Amino acid sequence: YNVTLHFDSAAGSVESESISVPLYGKLAAPAFSANEGYVFHGWKLPDNSAYDPAVRITSDLELTADITHLSYPVTFLPGEHGTVSGDAQQTIWHGEAAVAPQATPDEGWEFAGWSADFSKVTGKLTVTALWEEKTFTVTSQIRDTDGNPLENVSALQGDQESPVTLEDSSLPVQEGTVLHGMTDRQLFPTLIGYEAVGVYDKDGNLLTTDPEVTGDNTYTLVYRDEAVAPGRCTVRFAGTGLADIEAAVGSL
Repeated sequence: YNVTLHFDSAAGSVESESISVPLYGKLAAPAFSANEGYVFHGWKLPDNSAYDPAVRITSDLELTADITHLSYPVTFLPGEHGTVSGDAQQTIWHGEAAVAPQATPDEGWEFAGWSADFSKVTGKLTVTALWEEKTFTVTSQIRDTDGNPLENVSALQGDQESPVTLEDSSLPVQEGTVLHGMTDRQLFPTLIGYEAVGVYDKDGNLLTTDPEVTGDNTYTLVYRDEAVAPGRCTVRFAGTGLADIEAAVGSL
């Protein structure tokens, strides 16, 4: 008699799909080689009952492989600084990719990716959205009225004069940050032989209020040249505003 084996070829393979068995013969359960992501449980008869290899064969027989295609739950979480919309709970076949939902950041934040790779799912998976603070580059500089860097200048440190070198600084600053002290002339460095004119943005506008960071910008503290004093040391911008010039406020 002929024993015919039925199975999904995507799930695996057998050595032969048709096996001859003599009258009253017995057939050990045929071996099935399952592919990755599939689990073979055994053979079933046409009535869906399990095949018993101890039963003797008395007629042609059809057997169907009892196979499970593995699948796993994938959960997408929003994390702390945004939301996710769309299908955040998915069931994915073994080895296939999940589909990322839409990630929307809170104000002042940017989406930075996902906490785990979901391009080939091989088990239960939880994926969390990652966020980073949205920042812009703020550049601070000191120039004369001709737009030139100040050289060989001195500043007051208490009642004493100290030579200084003024260096530009660029820093990442979170969106929405207010740069306090940018219009407070009492916080401007006192440079010998120079008079502070004011602070200008990249478009040449004189600041009248402390600015809020909404994009990349360059702020220039302009001095009018009255005299030039020799000597050098170093002054660096240490904060987000000209009020935070290291050694210029509280140190010079």
